[in-house]
Amino acid sequence: MAVKYFAKKPINHKGTHYRPGDEITGFTGWWRYWQYLRYARVNKVDTAAAPVITLITPTDHTLTLTVTSVEVGGDPFINFEYKLDNGSWTPFNPVDTDTPFVITGLTNGVTYAVTVRADNAAGVGATSNSVSSTPVTLPSPPTALTSTAVDTAASIAFEEGDNGGSAFTDYEYQIDDGEWISGETDVTPVQFIGLEAGTEYSVVLRAKTLIGYSTASDACVFTTADIPDAPTTLQSIRGNTTASIIFVAGADNGGTITDYEYRVGGGDWVSGATDASPVSVTGLVNGVEVTITLRAVNFVGNSPASAGVTVVPATTPGPPTGLTPTPGNTTASIAFTGGINGGALITNYEYKVDDGEWTLFSPPDVETPLVVTGLTNGVEVDIILRAINDVGPGTASDPCAVTPSL
Repeated sequence: MAVKYFAKKPINHKGTHYRPGDEITGFTGWWRYWQYLRYARVNKVDTAAAPVITLITPTDHTLTLTVTSVEVGGDPFINFEYKLDNGSWTPFNPVDTDTPFVITGLTNGVTYAVTVRADNAAGVGATSNSVSSTPVTLPSPPTALTSTAVDTAASIAFEEGDNGGSAFTDYEYQIDDGEWISGETDVTPVQFIGLEAGTEYSVVLRAKTLIGYSTASDACVFTTADIPDAPTTLQSIRGNTTASIIFVAGADNGGTITDYEYRVGGGDWVSGATDASPVSVTGLVNGVEVTITLRAVNFVGNSPASAGVTVVPATTPGPPTGLTPTPGNTTASIAFTGGINGGALITNYEYKVDDGEWTLFSPPDVETPLVVTGLTNGVEVDIILRAINDVGPGTASDPCAVTPSL
């Protein structure tokens, strides 16, 4: 250790006057002995021995050192200095000579090797042992939570916060102020199950490290998916052994509708093979009234059945057959056998003479025979018939030839 001498009282040495506190240079031999030991006019000061770091405590951007007492060396400490890794010595500012010592301004998550030494009037003391530690703090909470919910499960994606210098070990979630539950993951997203379909939930997350837990995140509110609502306002459009059902879709309740099913009467449910209006129903019998109901389908399940809508499938009538003419005076009476009505009541017939226009019987007539007027006696014509229902004109019959006469 280095040794220095300082005047305790006014003293002259080798022609130099020293006031109390001045360092005496060239202080050797018998005179030093005489003044130092006999008259106690001089302080002998050694540099401090090496301190010992017995404890280092990491906190937020900070390391706190507990140091054992060191041999003063004959004079009080002026200050302590510290060194990080292989850096420069830095005196504590403000001056600090009492343990524990606090080193601030560090980076969380970075490991530092720390040494200290004491300063006194004799100079800098010996260097302490080296102790390593890593500043840390509690993690920051996750942010920007977004949910993806199904019927009985959900997934919460998030942006991670600062880990405080210690690696994340878990993310926990809390549902509606319940118990904290491990998400069993240290990365986004957090997934959980056991929810109820069609239910609103409020979920918060917190991060976990070896240091502890973050505060809770902002809440993420979502509603789990449920079966869809039933279709409404059904309207039917009849077809030939078919029906087209127009409807207003109900809410999907968080699950995209993938199909609409129909049921005829009390029969089985059948896929409509569509996810939008209308639904086409096939396999019906013309002229037979049926009641049709619909239901929507999503990944959760089926909606309740809609209110029913009735329909009577129909098509245009079949052709009359077996036309048998009886000539008259500028007329012809045509007997025939009526064809199928197509599922709807026949309301009239119309006829065509040769290649002329179709002409409705007026007043309407649906009974055999039918009388065609306005012909020319002695002129042979071909007459064809067709039936009409509320769907439209049916198929024309085969022609029959007739020559009107008196």
